[in-house]
Amino acid sequence: MGTLEQWTLDDLRRLPPEIYSQVLPEVSPFFASLDGLTSPDAKVRRTAATQLAAHLKGQRLSDFALNRLAQLAEAETDPIVWQVILTAINGDPRQAAGRLAYIAVANASSDVRRRACEYLQHNADKHHLDVLLPMLDDQNVGVVIAAVRAIGATGRLDDPAPLIKLLVTPDLQLRLEVAAALARSKVAEGVAALDRLSHETDTEVRRATAAAMGELSDPVFLPALMVLLEDRRDIQVAAMNSLTHIAGHDVSDGDQSITPDEQVRRWKKWHTDRAAENGNAR
Repeated sequence: MGTLEQWTLDDLRRLPPEIYSQVLPEVSPFFASLDGLTSPDAKVRRTAATQLAAHLKGQRLSDFALNRLAQLAEAETDPIVWQVILTAINGDPRQAAGRLAYIAVANASSDVRRRACEYLQHNADKHHLDVLLPMLDDQNVGVVIAAVRAIGATGRLDDPAPLIKLLVTPDLQLRLEVAAALARSKVAEGVAALDRLSHETDTEVRRATAAAMGELSDPVFLPALMVLLEDRRDIQVAAMNSLTHIAGHDVSDGDQSITPDEQVRRWKKWHTDRAAENGNAR
């Protein structure tokens, strides 16, 4: 197996097909499952994919097997087989695994496209942008949200315009994800959009916005979070959690007996004191 892997480092097609169909399945359960993926029968391929997942049991495929899987996946269209493939490469940062995700974004199943974007988010790389940006035009909003998150995970955006266009979308969850991705890249339009979302009539949007501000940990959101401290209890809690992220400490100092109202009062005082200190420093 080691020798064959060395031979195929540059080109899997150097091996005769009979090696994959007659030799390797006899010595490796992984390659026996991979051989099943060559069947024209979708049911056989689904069974083979399930067997592959069972053999893995949390292990990673060898480079040899992973490259062979990427080769076979080029012709795979079945969404059930793809779900298993994407599970198999979950958390795998290797280039061949990324190639599988690149293939998956073109699948007819929106769930497969979404999971492919999620893989690219968790293995963020600027090179993914060429694949992710076209996904912003996907007809499924869940796929677009996953693509936006993956784009935001790549870091500073050289051209934020494709995301800025989505700030007018009527879908509030998508707008929130876009705003957060832009704000993560320090784009002013994203920061302003998050501030506007903190005033939305939808309570879940306000709560999610408060949480997003904490994930970004940017002091620029302090004024908006102070306003959200006047909101309903679940939104207050989200705002206080975010303030803890931004401030780097909790005003309750671990005292579980402090009431939410007292916590709110302390955060307001902390913000006032901080503003005064900053004013004095200037």
